[in-house]
Amino acid sequence: MSRSRNSRRSFLKAASAVAASAPFISRIPRADAQTNKFDPNFGTATQAVKALQSGVISSRELTEHTFKRIAKHDPKINAFVTLIEEEATEQAKNADELTARNKVSGKLPKLHGLPVMVKDSFATAGVRTTSGSKQLEEYIPKDDAVVAARLKAAGAIIIGKTNLPEFAGDWQSYNLVAGVTNNPWDLSRTPGGSTGGGAAALATG
Repeated sequence: MSRSRNSRRSFLKAASAVAASAPFISRIPRADAQTNKFDPNFGTATQAVKALQSGVISSRELTEHTFKRIAKHDPKINAFVTLIEEEATEQAKNADELTARNKVSGKLPKLHGLPVMVKDSFATAGVRTTSGSKQLEEYIPKDDAVVAARLKAAGAIIIGKTNLPEFAGDWQSYNLVAGVTNNPWDLSRTPGGSTGGGAAALATG
């Protein structure tokens, strides 16, 4: 009987201690189960941001992984018009350094370190923007379109420009600059348009 009472007292003391410390334990940053299971191929942007913020994967790791996937699949898919691998990798490295410096404060842009692609109809400063037209085949804008500027301001890293029909004016994705983009699930079919390059890249993972 005495041993049973002592065991019960020990249990209650332990339970009380856990309850008292719960508010402090809950403040410790940690990755949830869903974040720990992050799939770098088909995970959503929201999941990727959570994985980056919790340290499950670094920006450089995710960016390099993305370029490896592109190198593997894009020769058949032809989703990209222009890639900026060296610049994007350097930006990802800088993003990781900034993450390490701001680990305590946690004050980082919402899309910090996230690699993204941009349709080739949107101007990107210093990066060729063709809109799928021979007229603009070598055009390099000096300024960003609003969408590109906002992505950068939010901390995203642009990795390249995706294919589209000329001036985004069709339901498929073919032009004389980059050729045709194929559906990754059936190369004989189109991924549609006008954002066919982006759709194909996303579906390929």
